[in-house]
Amino acid sequence: MSAFRTLPAAALVLLALVGCTLAGCTLVAPGSVNAGSVDKGESPVSAIDQSAVTEALGAIPPFEDPTPARTADYNARFADEQWTAVVVNYPDAQRPDVEALDPVDDEGPLNECRKAVTGDGVTAAVAQYSCYVRHPTVPRGVLSYDQAAYLYDYWTRFVLPCYADHGFAPVSDPPSRDDFATAWPFASWRPNPLRSGQPPTDPEHQLVESFCPSDLEWSR
Repeated sequence: MSAFRTLPAAALVLLALVGCTLAGCTLVAPGSVNAGSVDKGESPVSAIDQSAVTEALGAIPPFEDPTPARTADYNARFADEQWTAVVVNYPDAQRPDVEALDPVDDEGPLNECRKAVTGDGVTAAVAQYSCYVRHPTVPRGVLSYDQAAYLYDYWTRFVLPCYADHGFAPVSDPPSRDDFATAWPFASWRPNPLRSGQPPTDPEHQLVESFCPSDLEWSR
């Protein structure tokens, strides 16, 4: 599976940030499970069988370069995310009509545009937004539709049931498989057995993750 250029899936979500390294945007919604109790015995109540995952889902689909349609959809969603960030701070901001250039692999033009923005406040925020829209990039490294669908299947068919075995109940239903894969990396849902205010380094959280890894690194 070396053809699948993936990070661990606690990082697969962060792969959204491969395109978003330009923006530093946050695309992941808060955790989508309610914490119950965790069996702290030495043996897990239930753990994900890696061979069962491969048997049920097959191999992770190979990496694919984004199609023009996927690139266009990514950049449109990315622009919406950027504008949302503007209006959070400046509710009265007016979204400008910006002509976009063709998407490129080089972030240089975008970075130069951003560096040229001076000042602060709403004017600077809108100018920064305009740079992102004017200089779109090809989202290399972002999961393809098939890869995102595979991740969805793994999370819904294996991770969520495993969480349930350890006393974590979903607080929100996942989107449809198609909606999730189409929207990736802007799908604002993922399973996450964190209590409110609990850091990912908490031993209890790490225990659950050891039984029910959302990380797909083992599948390489």
